[in-house]
Formats: sequence, C-alpha cells, structure tokens
Amino acid sequence: MLKSLDRFVRALLIAFGASVLTGAISHASDFSEPWKRADRALIIDAYEYNPINWQKLVSDKRIAGFINKGSDGLSPPYKCSGSEADIRLCKALWKRHAVARELFHTRRTVAKALGLKWGAYHLGRPGNPIDQANNFIDFAEPAPDDLIALDIEDNDPSKWMSLEDAETFARHIYKRLGRWPVLYTNGSTALYIAENRKRYTVLSRLPLWYARYKPEIGLHFPKGHWKSYALWQFSASANCDAKSCPYRPPGTPIDIDVNVATMSVEELRAQWPFDELMDKNDYPDEETVPVPVARRDALKGDDVTIEFVNVAKGDDLNDAAEAEAVEARAAEVQAAEQATQQLASAEAVVETPAVVTEQVVDTGEKIPLPIWRKDARKKRADVTLKFVSVEQVVTKELVARATAASSPFQALLGKQVVANPPIVLAGYAQTVDYSRQPRRASAKAAPKPNHVPSGEISAAALDEPGPVLSSTQFSRQDLPIFLMRKLDGPDEVQP
Repeated sequence: MLKSLDRFVRALLIAFGASVLTGAISHASDFSEPWKRADRALIIDAYEYNPINWQKLVSDKRIAGFINKGSDGLSPPYKCSGSEADIRLCKALWKRHAVARELFHTRRTVAKALGLKWGAYHLGRPGNPIDQANNFIDFAEPAPDDLIALDIEDNDPSKWMSLEDAETFARHIYKRLGRWPVLYTNGSTALYIAENRKRYTVLSRLPLWYARYKPEIGLHFPKGHWKSYALWQFSASANCDAKSCPYRPPGTPIDIDVNVATMSVEELRAQWPFDELMDKNDYPDEETVPVPVARRDALKGDDVTIEFVNVAKGDDLNDAAEAEAVEARAAEVQAAEQATQQLASAEAVVETPAVVTEQVVDTGEKIPLPIWRKDARKKRADVTLKFVSVEQVVTKELVARATAASSPFQALLGKQVVANPPIVLAGYAQTVDYSRQPRRASAKAAPKPNHVPSGEISAAALDEPGPVLSSTQFSRQDLPIFLMRKLDGPDEVQP
C-alpha cells in the first residue's frame, strides 16, 4: 500500500513539473531567453576582424540581418608628418582604415546578395559629433533600407562620445538623411538616459539596441519611452566561450555578437531599418537655427561646419489681453492690405513727377532679431528668437511703374506682376533701372535714384526697447540670382 502510494505521488509530481515546464515554454517572454524560440529572428553584428563563412551562416534561416562596424570616431589623417615613427604609425592607421572600408562594402554586397538585411554602426568617440556623423555617412554610404546605429559603449565622456554629443550626432544624421539612427548601449546608460529623458529628448526616443548578457531582463523594462527593445545583444565574448554559449551561429567565430528581435523573420524584414522615433507624438516640435559663421572663416577655402542651436518657443496665448492684442494685430494687417491695394490701383504718374506721395504700411511680416554668437554657442541652453514687425514705405510712383505693362521687371521676370506684392515690385523695378545706369569711378558718377527703404523695424513692436534697424537701399544682392543673370547677360529684354 505504501509503495503504491509512493509511486502515485511520484507520478503526480512528475506530471505537475511537466505541466509547469510546458506552460513556461508556451508563455516564454521576449525578456526571458527569447533566442530559444524558433519564431524569433536573429541578427549578427561583426567588425573587421571577425571571419565569416557566408554559405554556412545563411544556412540558419532564423538569421535575417547582418550589422557591420562602420566608422570609428574620425578617420585618420591622409597626409603624414612628424618623426619617422609618427609617419609609420600614420601610414599604418590609414592602411587599416582603407582596408576596413573596403571590407565593409564587400560584406554589404555579399550580405544583400544572400538576402540578408544590412546595417552599419558608428563607434562614438569623445568630441566633434558633427564631424563624426559626416565621417560615418561618408564611410558607410547608407542606402535608404540600411540600418544605421550609434554605439555608445558606456556613459564615460573621457572614453566614449558624451550623451550631449550623441544628441547632436543623431540630430545631424537626421538633417542629412531624413531618418533617425538606432542607439546601441548597455543597461546602466540606457537607464540614465530614460531617467533624464527631458534632457535627452532625442536619445530617449531612438530605437534601443540593448546590450545585456543575462538570460532575464524583464525587470529592466519599461525604461521611459522604451517599452521594449528593438534588438537585444544577448551573446558576445563576455558570455560565450568554447565550452558554453547562448547561441552559436554557423560559420562564425566563438566571440561573434548575436542579437535577437521581438518578432519573426518576416516581421523584421518589414520593420527594418528601425529609423523612426519612439513615442513621436510626444516628441517636442523643436526648431533649430544655424549659428552664423565668420566671413573670414568661410573665405579660408576649408570645410566649414554649420552648428545648430535650439529655438525656445514662447508660451501659448492663454491670456485675454494677449488675445486682444492678436485681434488688434490682425486688424492692422487687414488695413495695411487695403492700403496697398489702393496704391496698386492708382494711375501711373508722368516721368518727372513734381511731388511723390509716400505711405507707410505694415506688411504683417516679421523678421527675427540677430542673436549673439556667444549666446548661441552655449551648451544646454535654448536661444529665444525675438521677432519684430516690418513696415514698408511705398510711393505711388514706384507702384505704378512696377505694375505697368512696360515694366522692365515684368519683362525680365516673365510672369504676371500681380503675383507679387506691389511694394516688392516697386523695389525690384527701381533696382533694375539703377543697375542699367553707367558706372564711373570719378566723382561725376550717375546719382542714385530716390531712396527706397527695404524695411523699417518699429521699436514699439518689441517686448522691450531694443535696436531699431535703419532703412537700406535696394542693391543687386537683393535680387534673385536668375534676375541678376538676365541683367548681366546679352539677352537682356529692354522695356
């Protein structure tokens, strides 16, 4: 009796353990050894010193993509100088760079020919984030369907690219390619970015390529905007050796990096190259403006790096007084448009008018005031642009001449005059006439025509007293380039 009861208990325990094990496998999570699931796609990432047997590699049908190391910081100098040792080192570094780039593009051709998705990553180094982004694009020459990634090994600015520079790097990649890179980093750095997501508004929303060599990462998510990972690097030299390894892809060395996705091979192909922001509906609609470049730097003949700074937007109109001011402003704009139409419909005056009637109209346009370069270059600080109203001084004579059928501006432009504001046409018409007058170096040079202001800024439009820009004479530099060419060319159309 006791023996039969003991056998019954053992059978019951075995059945219970089997049911628990079966349930665990059937409900396996993407945060717990997902590489053991046959329906999860795998991706290989390698660098130039990893040998690859491509025929054996593609025999594993779960492997859907291959990501290769691209650039590393900045490219080495092409011209070598210094001592003999310095020159030898310089040449060796350039040779390595050239061979690595040649191998990169060869591997891309082979991988795509075998039906694998392709990607490239940049290893971020301290300093020069824009130059590094340009170097990465020049090195990898990414196609529209190639994955691009930024590798931040750790949050240590002395060894790797800082998180602030990584923000700049990602923004510049987007400016040039129109898409965002994937962020590769470890658990502690990803957690720091997520906890400071208001500071790192771009990094915290990039698709995450997560480096973690443990079987369980369920406690690591969600992290801020990251509800999950795009790719999980689960196997590398850190946890793989000759005796044990989480996964051994065929045709690769022991220390190869292996990644898993939260989707099947077909789904991965559809979502590749993961180039959109996470929670993009919550992404702040930030604008950037270029920092001015000194003329002397631009004339040196060397490449000039354009830096961009954020523009802080003002608060929304939530006050009744501000709402009334907006309505009053709209009424002023409407009155200005009516005054301009009245001037445009006036009759043409004779060639030598006795009196010229002027009228100041508010165009309803605004221009930004210049910002100090030192303010624009401050890190971690937004720059607020102040806008001021633009007023125009319009004469009946100039409007009539600009809108007349025989206007040289109309003849040269080759389109209907009515498509442009009369105040603009008036300025262009006088500039055209002025450009035809003979130029002499002597004191008897032809006098300039009547002063035509290109714009006056009303100090009352500023929030606080500030500089008022004076009127300036229209010049040839104000003309569109095609109009300047027609003025200089032999096929000039005479009025």
